[in-house]
Amino acid sequence: MLHIDLVPLDRSSDIDSMQLLIETRRSFMNGVQPSRLWWSQLRIPLAIFVVTATVFALTPLDEHIARAVFFDSASAQWIGGHSCR
Repeated sequence: MLHIDLVPLDRSSDIDSMQLLIETRRSFMNGVQPSRLWWSQLRIPLAIFVVTATVFALTPLDEHIARAVFFDSASAQWIGGHSCR
């Protein structure tokens, strides 16, 4: 867990914190190539995006969500639609 204090600390405490951060990063990156780490962090969000984009492209689900959330049926207009004029 990373903790950041907003109060000024003495220099030795700042240096100790930086050294701890560097050592933590080294132990985390030990034996892991940066490109593999990047790909491992991207895989799940990319898969979620591809599935969501495919569902929205092939179905009218996004229109149903938009109408349910952003359409005011009492005035028969989109919420905020008149604010651009």
